[in-house]
Amino acid sequence: MGLLFPGDPGVTDSLRPSNYNYFEPRISLAFQPRSLPHTAFHAAFGMFTGPVAYSAYNHTADVAPFSPTFAPNAPSNTPICSTNGIQNGNGGQCDTNNGETLTGYENFHNPWQTSSFGTNGVNLFPPYASVSFKPSPNASFPTQTGGQISLGGSFARNFKAGITQSWNASVEQQFGNFTSMRIAYVGSESYHQAYVRDANFAIYCSSCNKGGHGSLNPYSEFSQILEEDSGATSSYNSLQLSMQHQLSHGFQGQTSFTWQKTFDVASTSNISFGSPEIADPFDLHRNRGVSGLSIPFNWVSNFVYITPNMRGRSLLVREVLGGWGLSPIITLQSGTPFSISGGNSTDLNAANPSLHENNTGSGCKSNCGDRADYIAGTPLKARQGGRSNWIKSYFNKAAFVPRADGTFGNSARDVIHGRPRFNVDASLTKNWPIRERYNLQFRFEMFNAFNHPVMGTPDTNP
Repeated sequence: MGLLFPGDPGVTDSLRPSNYNYFEPRISLAFQPRSLPHTAFHAAFGMFTGPVAYSAYNHTADVAPFSPTFAPNAPSNTPICSTNGIQNGNGGQCDTNNGETLTGYENFHNPWQTSSFGTNGVNLFPPYASVSFKPSPNASFPTQTGGQISLGGSFARNFKAGITQSWNASVEQQFGNFTSMRIAYVGSESYHQAYVRDANFAIYCSSCNKGGHGSLNPYSEFSQILEEDSGATSSYNSLQLSMQHQLSHGFQGQTSFTWQKTFDVASTSNISFGSPEIADPFDLHRNRGVSGLSIPFNWVSNFVYITPNMRGRSLLVREVLGGWGLSPIITLQSGTPFSISGGNSTDLNAANPSLHENNTGSGCKSNCGDRADYIAGTPLKARQGGRSNWIKSYFNKAAFVPRADGTFGNSARDVIHGRPRFNVDASLTKNWPIRERYNLQFRFEMFNAFNHPVMGTPDTNP
């Protein structure tokens, strides 16, 4: 039936393969010319690996075959059978041969009898890490009550931990005694990056019934089979500028600007949340594009200014005007990118109910593995005019048409960026010392101080 369990040939007790043969060299250098005492040059290169975050797949602890969970619905330890509604004395079991079903609570004598992972007391999955029971290689998979079975997460047999090569070069310049500036190039390339694919992706069949599901899935007993693989890549390149002024005359501040672009195959590999599977599980190259984490421009500034204490002035002037502190944080950044979806026409996954809100093939969810077709040469006209016009028409809808049946669409991934964001958080403070040990502080804080609207991503399905 195509399933492997711990104890089978080539399958260890671990969730994924282990590999300790990683070489991670790191080197850096710094240089300050004698003729330029206020200038410094820095460069570095390093290779890094990291563990797979458990939060990315922690729900596999609650799914078969590892550890399905059961919740009792009643405090009694005696089963109640549906036929006569009274306690049954048949060894604490319901007589399933006569049509009795257990109600009221989970049957801990045989949890497979009432669990969605079992049918009539039959365990659909052998106990995890158990060698006491193994199905034969050609055993048929029992049908789950209510339809197909969904496997929420697994690791590919050749899964590897990700590797990142990172490098940077920078120049730092000091101005006077309190101010410095830095300009840097920062880049990285990552390999063996994790991504999620549906190993039971439906194959397009123009003559098949959209409501059916058995003939189009490679494994008809299952709906989705989400698998965590590690063949993805990503790259990052950025120009970073920053300036810092240390506290002097009641003022300190810093500002930083980043111009960057990030490409990847998948922007998330977290099976536990959302719909992380890649659009086209058959072609990784087609999925590589602008990352959903790519913010081209990001400018963040902050400063703290403390007014003079007004020494030598009257007590009233000192207490009212002296010692006030103002500290804002100002953020300007590009919007997040998004793809143009392919619409609700007959699509590649129409026969796979696991990718739809119902079994009729309609109501496609947010990630159904398709993008719209782009009409070559047609301008996108994104964010034309002012904000009032963005609400009516954020991009040129005429540049896209529904993709052809049986295809994923030819438009690029994350081809348009959302609305830019502007935000100011600020605080105003005033301190009054009380003797030597105490201090009274007035603090007024404002989040989104100018009440600037934060616009969401526009409709991605024209």
